[in-house]
Amino acid sequence: MIVMYTSGSTAEPKGVIHSHGAVIRHPYNLLPFRDLEPGDAAYTPMPLFWVGGLTYTLLSCMHSGATVVFEEHFEPGATLDLIERERVTHVIGWPHMAKALTEHPSFPGRDLSSVRGGSLDALLPADKRVGDPELRANSLGMTESLGPHSIEMIGSVLPREKRGSFGRSVPGVAHRI
Repeated sequence: MIVMYTSGSTAEPKGVIHSHGAVIRHPYNLLPFRDLEPGDAAYTPMPLFWVGGLTYTLLSCMHSGATVVFEEHFEPGATLDLIERERVTHVIGWPHMAKALTEHPSFPGRDLSSVRGGSLDALLPADKRVGDPELRANSLGMTESLGPHSIEMIGSVLPREKRGSFGRSVPGVAHRI
């Protein structure tokens, strides 16, 4: 068993209990929706006590054979150095990071051609970016579901009528309204 703490929407901390099997199985079930494979390198500043760091990054990389790239703290210049040096293929982070990285004075001269996926669209080569960010497939999740419970192939382009959609249920997850 593992207990992960979350403040949820109430901001009152609570422990969420997950079985060992669920912790191992859920990131494996996410793999068909991720473009992770052996030889890839995924960078994240997300802490391992949180679902984004543990299930969405570390355990997904372990299942796929990809490498995880960490650093002690986020600093845009040093992070760009790390992404470039390690030939990171997936950058998984928060929107404010994309802003800080793309506004760093050295950003225009960086070789980030290895980046092909992740959650920071702004770091992708221009030909791989989606014009309307609401048409870029994403995911929706929570600590209680060990991360994404709804997902489409990350990075794919949604049809206009699906604009803003978070996708379908992850295998092993049942939605009920």
